[in-house]
Amino acid sequence: PNPTIDKKAQTKILPYAIIAATNKNANIQWNKTSQTPYYQYTDAVGNARVVHFDNARSMGLKYDMIKTQNLKGTGTWALGYDGLNQELHKVLLDKFTE
Repeated sequence: PNPTIDKKAQTKILPYAIIAATNKNANIQWNKTSQTPYYQYTDAVGNARVVHFDNARSMGLKYDMIKTQNLKGTGTWALGYDGLNQELHKVLLDKFTE
């Protein structure tokens, strides 16, 4: 391991299913610049954490931009990592099916 890496600042990547399950009581905020939701919390040992993620609203905005810019498509990382949550799949279908 690289001793110069601050363990407290390490990034973790979580599937949407975990984020959706763990943020139900979180104060979800909106980043106007990136047009994405996020929330903050303090972990069990007192470290401040921030969780940035996409949801149906932010994905819908991205899909709208794809359509208005007449782009040829989109890529989705690991569709299915949303567990039983269907909102991400639904917005994809809503935006790209006729």
